[in-house]
Amino acid sequence: IDMEEVIKTRKNFFDENGKYQMLSVDLRDTDKIKQLPDATSVTVVMEGVSMYLKNEELLKIMHILNEKYYHVHLLLDTYTVFAAKASKYKNPVNEVGVSEFYGVDDINELIKNENYRLKKEYSMTPAHLINELQGFDRAFFNLMFNNALYSKFYRLYELENKDILDEQHI
Repeated sequence: IDMEEVIKTRKNFFDENGKYQMLSVDLRDTDKIKQLPDATSVTVVMEGVSMYLKNEELLKIMHILNEKYYHVHLLLDTYTVFAAKASKYKNPVNEVGVSEFYGVDDINELIKNENYRLKKEYSMTPAHLINELQGFDRAFFNLMFNNALYSKFYRLYELENKDILDEQHI
């Protein structure tokens, strides 16, 4: 699922089949989300999406997915609020006219009233990968991302709906 222009480009490189479909859906159009194909279990990868959605919009999408599907496994990358604000000054999407970015400081606070549970959190700039860099790049990434203050600028969260997790522990 992506914006229409992105799907058109993807179709130049990937073929659809019975298990893989590309759909053009604006995630702010909740009626379109409700019309997604039926299934019992879904894995939703929201990569490069959350920064364009207000937290309320993100929660609405998550709520609709939870109502529609019995099991939702969600991978969601996010900026922090600070990182989203800072990205206005140095970000490739500035070239396409995007001016509003949003962030999530505390995923548990965001999902506290939703039927989701944090399964795992991943750093997008882990120390072992930074240490593979050389010279200036290594020094820069160590300075910017390999300390407590900055290590959570950009995170990947793995979420699942609570009912599924509760059943797995019974």
